[in-house]
Amino acid sequence: MNLVNGIGTLRNRLSDSHGRGGKPVKPSSRHASLAANTAGAIATFLVETHLDRKPKA
Repeated sequence: MNLVNGIGTLRNRLSDSHGRGGKPVKPSSRHASLAANTAGAIATFLVETHLDRKPKA
């Protein structure tokens, strides 16, 4: 859950989706890579867990 919440926090704080107030922050490409790779790893884990727990036919 912390990883999922952290990705959401990155999006909210570092993107322009909620408008820019105060001093804007420009994330580096490493931040984008971290967010994308973490999201992919979480999605893969969740799908594999679902398939593993699914009753076998």
